[in-house]
Amino acid sequence: MLYKIILISLILFSSVCTKAEEKYTDYSIIGGIKGGISFHNSSFLALPNTTTCCGYDNIYFDKALGLSTSIYLGLEKDYDFWNGSKFAVTLDVNRATGNYDKQAKIGNWIENDDIKDIVSKQILEPAIINLSIVPNFSFYLFDKEKYPLMFNLGVGAGVILSSEYKMHEELISPEEAYFENGLKVRNQQEGAIEKTANPIFYLVGGVKYELFNVNNLMFSPTLSFNYGLTNLVQDISWKQHSLNLGVNVAYRLEKHIPVVEPPIVPDLPKLNIPKQVVTLKLETIVYDDKNTEITNNSNIVIPINVTETIEQEVTLPILFFKKQSAEIVQGYDVNFIEQMKYDEKIVVEIGLAVDETDKITEERKTKIKEFLHKNSIKTEKIEFSVTKSSEKHRHTDIEEEKSFAKFYTNKDDKEYNFAQVNQKTIEKENCIVPQTIQVKSEIETNGQPYNLSANYKINDMEFSSADENFTIVLDENTLDWKNSIPNKNSLDVYVVVNDVAGNERKENLSFSIVPQTKSAIKYVNSNSQKSFTEEYIIGFFDFDKSEFSSIAIDTNIINEHLQNGKKLEIIAYTDDIGTEDYNASLALRRALAGKKLFKNNENIIISTDKNLYSNSNSIYSRFQNRVAIIRVLK
Repeated sequence: MLYKIILISLILFSSVCTKAEEKYTDYSIIGGIKGGISFHNSSFLALPNTTTCCGYDNIYFDKALGLSTSIYLGLEKDYDFWNGSKFAVTLDVNRATGNYDKQAKIGNWIENDDIKDIVSKQILEPAIINLSIVPNFSFYLFDKEKYPLMFNLGVGAGVILSSEYKMHEELISPEEAYFENGLKVRNQQEGAIEKTANPIFYLVGGVKYELFNVNNLMFSPTLSFNYGLTNLVQDISWKQHSLNLGVNVAYRLEKHIPVVEPPIVPDLPKLNIPKQVVTLKLETIVYDDKNTEITNNSNIVIPINVTETIEQEVTLPILFFKKQSAEIVQGYDVNFIEQMKYDEKIVVEIGLAVDETDKITEERKTKIKEFLHKNSIKTEKIEFSVTKSSEKHRHTDIEEEKSFAKFYTNKDDKEYNFAQVNQKTIEKENCIVPQTIQVKSEIETNGQPYNLSANYKINDMEFSSADENFTIVLDENTLDWKNSIPNKNSLDVYVVVNDVAGNERKENLSFSIVPQTKSAIKYVNSNSQKSFTEEYIIGFFDFDKSEFSSIAIDTNIINEHLQNGKKLEIIAYTDDIGTEDYNASLALRRALAGKKLFKNNENIIISTDKNLYSNSNSIYSRFQNRVAIIRVLK
């Protein structure tokens, strides 16, 4: 039977090869290695011509696990049907091991009045090697361009080359017992397994994923299962299966192209052909938009928009004290401290509730000096002012706000301001305005045929053209200026013409590429919780007030947007103290106050938001919620 399968496979391959004599690229030599787990399903008492005794006469070897390894080599043919399929025949060498054990009571252990069972186990370790021929068929499960996963199905037929076993009996319990030989092991046997069944047959199924291709070598990880159809030994029930992982390598054979010798042509008599004169003129290089000639060794100006993104952060430099104490209980993460090191003068306003004494004032001043000295601020440039509440507020939350310390700084000799604006550059980007250059060549050859080659070089990047007239584009793809601009940039053009008489003319042109920058600033508000960035804090308000207590915005930024015709929106907020209707009215008045800063410009709309600007539950967050912001609309 095995020989028939081998014969049929060879006939099939010979017929395929006959049809593909001129298309060898459909064939691949394949090979691989696999390894995994071997499963043994059986039902036998003992191997042929081996002995068993002492309680094992009726106990069968039924199941075992072991290791499986395999190597294979074969030939594979590609087909176009079924979304692409393959037929292959491989020669496989498989090795499988197993580890059987069965236990039995073989006697009694009597010690004094204690009777124990004597238990041993019989261990069988077979190792079998077979040689098989495996015709198999593979096809793609999905679109092979997106998911090159193939399913494989085949049948194996082979002969057992080697079959060996080791077997012994091992005493398990009791621990103090030994066999009559004074050891824990007896009945040791090993040798060849007799009466092996030949031929053997098994089914093969699995998948492989074509991972990558390098120089006609395709590497594919594989997962396969071999299901044994026939017994391994005559007259006993014993089948072996295996589950394997592996890697498959396929080498596609190259197409054979016969070498055709050119016919021998006698030499033609030499003719005295006078050399023809070739003249080459590079007529002009122009900008498409201006149609202006660029002369040799001149400059090509490239406009660049340089956008600097600046992040702004608004902080409220304020600390809160515990009632009737100088203990600081809440305060903003004082990012303003570093800036105050450079201010010539700092005014600290100490707030007192109506029932707090002057003694508390002095204690708080001392605490503030210690706080600033600890942060390397010179205390001699500090001035204090005191604000004492005249009455107790009906809202407990507002009463907590009266025990504070506000820090005012003077910048550039302007009015002292409470809100601090810190900014830093977080990104700088160059955007090239593309320029298109036309190169035209005027050629005179006195009517003779000619060959032309043109090359050009932009800095270190080289390009070529076979046309007399061609286009050069200077943009972000050919000029790597996104992050920085090199000190020297150039464009070199080379044109060479040859005629049939061997005359040659060359034209070389060189230009300097000069960037012309236009700067722009884009501001980012780090306080914004929105997805867009063109949003700024105008300023802050005291509780229940619609006049700004401090201004945080640089009005020049907004005025520039207005001059460019941009639409803007002012949104005002309140804290969560008070009714919804009253807070809506207060927010509207605050928004109108913000619009008034910009002379009620008609391009500014106003609105309110019943939600909180800051959702944090703290005294400081209530200050943040009494705010008006302005947003640049797209």
